[in-house]
Amino acid sequence: MIRIYQAQDLPQAQLILDLLDQHNIQALLQNTNAQSAMGELPFTHAYPEIWLKYEKDTVQAKQLIADFEQPISHEQWSCKSCQELSPVTFDFCWACEAPRD
Repeated sequence: MIRIYQAQDLPQAQLILDLLDQHNIQALLQNTNAQSAMGELPFTHAYPEIWLKYEKDTVQAKQLIADFEQPISHEQWSCKSCQELSPVTFDFCWACEAPRD
């Protein structure tokens, strides 16, 4: 097994674990109760950790995590029908529902 990720909290760790699971990457969540030992352990040892079951999944898992952690793009495109701006992630204009060209 190989540690692939150290999360700041349990919700963040669960999101990463679910992301890996959606791509059929088997992983385990460790240190789920270690935050109660804060003060007795160094805080970095109490963070939730994601461990991969198979080392062969390391490259794909790292790429998925890197993509997940990318900031959301605020780029927009202008609709040719109504000139309204829509996020680049939209395939249709949010205002008039015209398809993006």
